[in-house]
Amino acid sequence: MNITVMVKANAKKNDVRFENDLYYVHTQSPSRDGKANISVIYLLSQYLKIPQSNLKIKLGFKSRKKVVEISE
Repeated sequence: MNITVMVKANAKKNDVRFENDLYYVHTQSPSRDGKANISVIYLLSQYLKIPQSNLKIKLGFKSRKKVVEISE
């Protein structure tokens, strides 16, 4: 299953919310060296209550809009 994620890096606090078929992830991590991507996977795994190993960024490594694949 694939989900669409909009990312806001360098946010004031870490937060995940779901609106209009999109997941909005706000992370305090900077968008350099893949730190924000690592944080996005961690925050989504906490929000969805699934292991991090089941989440993978499929599209949008360097973009604010990402497609994340959830495997079982």
